[in-house]
Amino acid sequence: MHRRQVLVAAAGGLAGLAGCVGGCTYWTDLTFEPLDSEGIADRESTSDIDGGSALVTELARDTLEGEEPTLETLSRSPLSWLQYVEWDGGYYEIHEEVVAEGEVSGPEYELSRGRDDEPELDDDALSFEELPVVDQWRLNEAADFAIDQLSSMSFETTVIAGYLSEDATAQSVLADGIEQSTLSVDGTRAELTKLDDTTASAERIQFSAIRVADDAEAFATDILEEQGAELPAVSDDVEWLLQSVREDDDNRISICRSDDEDEDDDRLERQQAAVDELQTVMNDLEADPDTPDRISYVRFEDEWHHISLGETVV
Repeated sequence: MHRRQVLVAAAGGLAGLAGCVGGCTYWTDLTFEPLDSEGIADRESTSDIDGGSALVTELARDTLEGEEPTLETLSRSPLSWLQYVEWDGGYYEIHEEVVAEGEVSGPEYELSRGRDDEPELDDDALSFEELPVVDQWRLNEAADFAIDQLSSMSFETTVIAGYLSEDATAQSVLADGIEQSTLSVDGTRAELTKLDDTTASAERIQFSAIRVADDAEAFATDILEEQGAELPAVSDDVEWLLQSVREDDDNRISICRSDDEDEDDDRLERQQAAVDELQTVMNDLEADPDTPDRISYVRFEDEWHHISLGETVV
């Protein structure tokens, strides 16, 4: 199932999960939360476009305001985390299109910072704020698109100052090579060491925003068409399990599973059997050609619910 994920966690961090007893080797996690249109819209969208750096936030805002900005990247999109946005009285979907791709060449730089071992800030430090925007973006990408948070980071990475665009190459300071060995970002320091020239793959992405709904009800309707289905008739045990999770304060339960089948707990055994049956029902529902491939919402007792099944492994 698209929704089924295996999460690895430390045993000590799992002691408080519901339905857990000694001897558990993994847990089945079930979320079953009743949601109205507002709840679905809130779950599927965001109104917070603060992406961790001013550059990312500005890119998101420009896109939502109707521009179609482009950006060269070596690894991933800085807006990959942003799909649906509540903005200006409506709901928008962020679209990305690769408009150019190829190999780039240029000097490679090692960017590093130790949280407790900050390099000295000398008069010749390279100022991030004074660099061309193309170089700011390349260094921001090296810092996981969150270079404004450099003061809380400790990392070592490399980045290539090579660009698909001839204009970007002409503007770049890093592409020409630098003598400084320290980068300053709003007073925070990092080491920047020039290495040899090398090549890498790059792509230019064009961003756009499409208004998909004017209000929460219309947006939720679209989401349910893409991710929703009617839950078929289920057994009394599955219905009991779903009702108990729905009534839980967190709408979530973690059911202990073990390779040792000698459990002497009737309630736990009933939960285990019910969740196994529910998993089969959901697998069959997603395999049905008349339902979406990915189902995140089911209609149960005339009400829509967000549903999620997964596993936590020790």
